[in-house]
Amino acid sequence: MARSIDLLPAIVEAAGQGAVKGAPGPEFDRSRRRGSTTIVPFTPAVGRTVRQMNAATEAIADGLGAHMVTVDELGRGRGAMVVMWEDPWPEVIRWHWPADPWDGFTIATTTDGRPITTRPVGTHWLLGGATRSGKTSMLHGLIAGSMTARGGHIVVGIDPKGNEFNGYGPRMSAIARGMNLADAVQLLRAVCAHARRTAELMGEYGIDELHRPDPERGLHTVFVAIDELKVIVQDQEYGPECLRLIDELTFLRTSAGVSVAAAIQRPMANEVGPIRENMLNRACFKVKSQDQTRVILGHQDVDPRHLPARKGLAYLDIEGDDDVGCPLVKAHYLSREDRAALAQATASARPDVELGGEVERAGAANPVVLPEPEPKRRARGKRPPRRKAPEGCPVADASGMAYAHRLRAWQERGDAPSCDVCATPVEWSAAKVDPDMTEEVRVVCETCDKVARAAA
Repeated sequence: MARSIDLLPAIVEAAGQGAVKGAPGPEFDRSRRRGSTTIVPFTPAVGRTVRQMNAATEAIADGLGAHMVTVDELGRGRGAMVVMWEDPWPEVIRWHWPADPWDGFTIATTTDGRPITTRPVGTHWLLGGATRSGKTSMLHGLIAGSMTARGGHIVVGIDPKGNEFNGYGPRMSAIARGMNLADAVQLLRAVCAHARRTAELMGEYGIDELHRPDPERGLHTVFVAIDELKVIVQDQEYGPECLRLIDELTFLRTSAGVSVAAAIQRPMANEVGPIRENMLNRACFKVKSQDQTRVILGHQDVDPRHLPARKGLAYLDIEGDDDVGCPLVKAHYLSREDRAALAQATASARPDVELGGEVERAGAANPVVLPEPEPKRRARGKRPPRRKAPEGCPVADASGMAYAHRLRAWQERGDAPSCDVCATPVEWSAAKVDPDMTEEVRVVCETCDKVARAAA
């Protein structure tokens, strides 16, 4: 088999992606070699697109005698053909124990051997792909790195399938298992309550960001691992609340010492759209359509449809790493035995902290099932009279009543209040006017449920 990149135009022609009748063929720019990989920028033939090249990648790889050929979109009708002459990875790359996880631990490796590292706190991960594409392998790598972090780092998990997090009990502080998501909601409520308390303590100590736990001050960081996010978002009873709580956790991030990693298959735009914007580290494994690529990564600059299955290969979009684009990486692997042994070895690192007393400990012998709180009922009788807004209130309408949507006019004046506790600007579209207004306008902060005050 030929192994010269000079034969690429003829091979592309033979693969049916050459010039259409009466039009010029594709133009290939000067190739760049990077280790065992050759990158060839190109402009497709007239009447053809960059995406159509993906249909011929296997034939092109066979013609060149290469291991794999992938095509990346560069925008404006241009693309780049990545030719991997040899398999850049062995069949399995084992996850290895980091020297100090707070300085970073490795979860994947790029084609040119560059390690992809992350930290237990401060980053959120969205992992998407088809079944058995390898997304759970990367999720286990993130969990393993968080479990090795000592000094007060809390690790919890949500496992709708019920068996993916087996063996993690000795190290995880809590695990919500099963398709009944009542436990998952309970766990997320407890984590959010813990995050709010942490944010309040940080405010008292004058700390802006929490990258490491400080148990002496009562500051514990949290890592939340979520498998099968698809099951959660499709649940009509508990799904909306779960998404709201996950969105709150991803919004807090280092302001409360929280990190979230979620894996999902066959994602839809309405399922991950609300939380994707806060999850700035995204990995797209093998998918069936480019629409799913856009849902996971937020763009279609790469095409993971032709990645081999069961290889743990993914295109990675990393926060603050715009220079390298979306590198192709291979996730590191932990077997079930490795995960159980790791949990046993790090069991002493589990903080003795109850998450609000609302969830069962993962290793509890006799878990306590808490009763569901009774719904609040409005007392019978006449509806209480509506209270008038203060005279001259800038958010009142002609009748003197104050409404949430009127606050936008106040915001345009530059007088928008922020929360006294977390200093977060009030979300005007979801703001609620406090009914007990007297001399001031008070708006309930959706982030920490405190009251943001501003004089009327």
